[in-house]
Amino acid sequence: MVNTTTPESGGLRWTLRPAAGSFEAMGKTAEKAKKRDKPKKAKKRRGRGVLDLPKAIEERMSEGRAEREATPLAAHAEWSRPADRPDPVGTLELQNETRVQELVPIRHGRMIVSPFTFYRGGAAIMAFDLSRTPTTELRVQCCGDAHLSNFGVFAAPDRRLVFDLNDFDETLPAPFEWDVKRLAASFVVAARDNGLRPKEQRAAVRAAIATYREMIGKAASMRFLDVWYRRIDVDGSLDLRGHSVSDAMERLKDRLGDGLVLGWRSLQVTLGPDPALHEGLLELLSSGEAPMVARYAQAPVPMGGTQAWLLYLGPPQAQT
Repeated sequence: MVNTTTPESGGLRWTLRPAAGSFEAMGKTAEKAKKRDKPKKAKKRRGRGVLDLPKAIEERMSEGRAEREATPLAAHAEWSRPADRPDPVGTLELQNETRVQELVPIRHGRMIVSPFTFYRGGAAIMAFDLSRTPTTELRVQCCGDAHLSNFGVFAAPDRRLVFDLNDFDETLPAPFEWDVKRLAASFVVAARDNGLRPKEQRAAVRAAIATYREMIGKAASMRFLDVWYRRIDVDGSLDLRGHSVSDAMERLKDRLGDGLVLGWRSLQVTLGPDPALHEGLLELLSSGEAPMVARYAQAPVPMGGTQAWLLYLGPPQAQT
């Protein structure tokens, strides 16, 4: 800013005059601002692959591989009776000190029925044995008594019936494999108790642990909340709206097979208003390709006009 004198004004007049090089600087500043405000082109998103997994999942997988190297699978099959192993009956007697004394004879009476019933009541005995075996450093909140009879059906908070572990009296922080070993051993003991041949015993325990391994593999690539909300419903559901008839029926047959394995009571199939899907469903059910469907009925049309069928699974009965 400078002061100048003009004859017309008869005095001083202040005039703004930019310093040397200021117009050039202003131009560069404006150009930078324009580039900064220019919307960036959206990057093309490629399909999700292993390299796109969140870092937390990669770290967990890496830790798992490191644990396998430190404690190989073969090491989990090793067990020898330690010199300081307490008397199993003494362990049970020690537990009785904190139990309701009037119920102790009932507990003992149930345990002496068979080897499997004794196994069910001897979680503390096995816990000591497991504590003397090679273990991983992957600690979880274990069930502590994950034998096959402690899986069952109960009502979730939303009042739907789900299948899961239902006994946590012996829960404790421990290596994750302790629950897996107790579950596997329970299949062997139960199979022997039911008179199955050794080949059948091995087939039962291998099927159980293979299913565990496959589900853990799927859970390892899922987000925490997805794992948290994942569950096995006693009643299934399947939405086939928008699918072609052939694709819908293949999906339905696969779902019915899953339901048969999981012990579902029913399957709700949502078809929407497409008459072709309804005709395809009725044709499938009348063809004998879905023998696990005992009876079926069209569900009441709820709000929104979504049309569905209820398929009840079980022994064949008269159609309704």
